[in-house]
Amino acid sequence: MHLRSGGIEPGWGFLHEPEDRKPSLSLDLLEPFRSPLCDALVLDMLNHKRFGEDDFEYKDGGFFLKRGSRRKVFLAYEQRMEREFNYEVYNYRTTLRSIIKETVQHLKKVFMERVDIVPFKMN
Repeated sequence: MHLRSGGIEPGWGFLHEPEDRKPSLSLDLLEPFRSPLCDALVLDMLNHKRFGEDDFEYKDGGFFLKRGSRRKVFLAYEQRMEREFNYEVYNYRTTLRSIIKETVQHLKKVFMERVDIVPFKMN
């Protein structure tokens, strides 16, 4: 669920400095998920050698993933988002996608009802 569709302005931030056209709250929301989603995804792809030299191209002074190779990242991302795990905080099986949706809904309550923030904690 996107912040806007959840009724929340993505420019409101509490960890990242608000600036014009910067989705500060989106960046704030990502922070607890950075390690279990982003870092783990990159490490998994590197450790399993999902990329080779032919996946990259040199242009504009740097190396970039080729268009077709980016599909590998999107596929791995979707698999990670849907991989079930036992969320020990509440003792049930869930996915990162579900937890992120729940976090968006909880943030709405934080802003509207002034409830305490309950951060995501990876097992």
